[in-house]
Amino acid sequence: MEICKDYKVSRWRALKPRLENGSQVAWEEAIGVFERRLNERFFRCMHLLLNADESRSDGGGHVVPGFALMALCCLIVETLQSFYRGGRAEQQDSFPRACTYPVGNCIAQPSTARAFKDFLKDSPRFKDDFKNSEIRGDFSQNVRNAILHEAETRGG
Repeated sequence: MEICKDYKVSRWRALKPRLENGSQVAWEEAIGVFERRLNERFFRCMHLLLNADESRSDGGGHVVPGFALMALCCLIVETLQSFYRGGRAEQQDSFPRACTYPVGNCIAQPSTARAFKDFLKDSPRFKDDFKNSEIRGDFSQNVRNAILHEAETRGG
C-alpha cells in the first residue's frame, strides 16, 4: 500500500522512529510526503476541474465544478483535522436512541461531523465566518453531510 505515489507504508513505518527522535531530515521527508499526498488526492483534482471549466469555449452549458470542489474541500478539512488531532476521529460508540433525521437531529453526532465542526471553530481562516455552533452545525449538516452522503445540498 502506498501513502502517495512511490512511497510505501513500510517506508513510512521505517521513517517514524527518526521522526520521534527529532531528525530534521526525517521531518523534511515527512512534510514532503504529506504535501504529495494532499496534491495527489485533492489539489491536482481541483486544478483539473477548474481548468476544464475555464477551457470550455463553446458559449453554452459550462460545466460548473463547484459541487465536486466543495466535496473535495470537505474531504480536505477532515484530512487536516485528523492530522491536527494526531489520528482518525474517535469512533462513536452508539446513539442512545434511534436517529430521527431528517425530521429531527440525532442525539449524538458521528465523530467525523464533530471533527469537521472543530476544524471550522479552531481554524484561523474560518473561525470568524463560522463563529458559533449553530452556523458550524448548519454547514456541517446541510453542506458537508449532504454532499458526501446524499450527493446534494440541503437547507438553501
